[in-house]
Amino acid sequence: MEPTHVKRLKDEHSKGLLLCQEKIAQWLKFKADYEALKERLETLPNSISYDVTVPFGMNAFTMGKIVHTNEVMVLLGDNWFAEVSAKQAAAIADRRIKQCTKMLADLEKEKEQYHNWMNYIDEVSANNEGLVEIVEKYDDEEEKRWRGHRASALRYTYTMHFQPNWCFQASSHQKSSESQLSSAEKLSQTGDSAFQENSSRQKRHQMVCI
Repeated sequence: MEPTHVKRLKDEHSKGLLLCQEKIAQWLKFKADYEALKERLETLPNSISYDVTVPFGMNAFTMGKIVHTNEVMVLLGDNWFAEVSAKQAAAIADRRIKQCTKMLADLEKEKEQYHNWMNYIDEVSANNEGLVEIVEKYDDEEEKRWRGHRASALRYTYTMHFQPNWCFQASSHQKSSESQLSSAEKLSQTGDSAFQENSSRQKRHQMVCI
């Protein structure tokens, strides 16, 4: 394997590994946020109101209060919201935590696969001297000639082994006719011989009588 090809392959796998690590970090953050949200939702209905600091614009905050602590608006996706209880919202957060865990497990497998590929590339590049590259020349004209010979051979095979039944039936009828003709000829020859023998007997009998 050429060194330039090895380097390019390692670069591609390095990019894939870096992207995989970024996804892992992102899903870890999602999981941590949902875990904190679930913990807060489980304790939210313990009081009827909470004093909080509410964001007011990009750089300002104002004092506020959370009321209706058992009523939560949950984002379902595509700007669709549903009003649920705190317990139901905690269950939704728990399902999303499980989804994050599943995604992290898949990404860890992908990360391990990238590491295995890179280790294999290092081994191949280290033992590059013992490898032999097989190069097979390709000639378009030679390929066309080979395909022509192949098609002729297939047609011959089909003619010999897959000939229609009516061809064999015609051949059988022809052989039967020939055999019948041969039998008729033999019978005719036998009759002629018998007639000639009978004629010769009559002639001998006449000669004896004379």
